[in-house]
Amino acid sequence: MQTEEIDTIIKERAELESTEAAHEAGTAVLAELSRLNIGSEAREIAAQLPEEYKGALASGEAAEDLTRDTLLGRIESALDLDREAATRVTHATISVIADAVTPGERTSFVNALPEDISGLAVWS
Repeated sequence: MQTEEIDTIIKERAELESTEAAHEAGTAVLAELSRLNIGSEAREIAAQLPEEYKGALASGEAAEDLTRDTLLGRIESALDLDREAATRVTHATISVIADAVTPGERTSFVNALPEDISGLAVWS
């Protein structure tokens, strides 16, 4: 998937007003995900993403065991959103990133995420 397609899907799923807002949200979520302690999965996912998203996912120190509440709280703060909007943005971003990679990498990525966050990788 190209950047524009990812931005458009995040915009639609998160019910945002513009693709620019979607891009900002997507990169903020990936920057927080980059801090998760998920082994090599962040690098492997990043390798399959467009440059703008690759950089966001590779930006963290990858040493934290974040909970869903902590992750959403950080997204709230980073984007000045309420919890409902932060949840939509995070769900939209994680699910589109999971959709953007190969099936095998998607499975590895979802399995590497903490259990309370991995459910956000599926868009229904």
